[in-house]
Amino acid sequence: MPERDSNPRESYNLTVYFTCAFAVLFAVAITWLCIAGQSPSQLILNALSAILGSLIGWALGMYAVPYDAVDKSRLTSIGKTVSAFFTGYAFSKVDRFLELSLFEKNGSGMEILVSDGTWFRIGIFFCSLLLAFLTIFSNRAYFDIKSKSRVEAFSSTPRLRRQRLRGGRAVSKGER
Repeated sequence: MPERDSNPRESYNLTVYFTCAFAVLFAVAITWLCIAGQSPSQLILNALSAILGSLIGWALGMYAVPYDAVDKSRLTSIGKTVSAFFTGYAFSKVDRFLELSLFEKNGSGMEILVSDGTWFRIGIFFCSLLLAFLTIFSNRAYFDIKSKSRVEAFSSTPRLRRQRLRGGRAVSKGER
């Protein structure tokens, strides 16, 4: 049986690179869908839907995979505040918003779908949300941040690297 790496995240770096490459391809596809054959006013609404979906997906991806305990406590605090807002206020308003934006009454009083453009924007929103979430999730969960640390890259002398590895205390010649 093959031995496992000392750092299991290291073996996933290639997966992260492929995820990022496919994320770029899907982002180009979503951008093309937003732009192709649209009037300027539709283009703005499509772009707004894509950007909003991406930002929410990014935040959810960060929330799902904190880097460490400090990051987890910060994100948990923010998550509680955001969830209190959405469960209390936003969900009470979303029903009326969807009713007004997706449906209208025709002459006989029956509700009909307004347009395919609205459903298209909802699709763009969720595609962007899912793309951003999966990309951020993959990068935060599987990319080996410790081996790519900025501190390590900018620690120019071997002594500074040894100090950082030993918790910041000075290193004597006997310990080297």
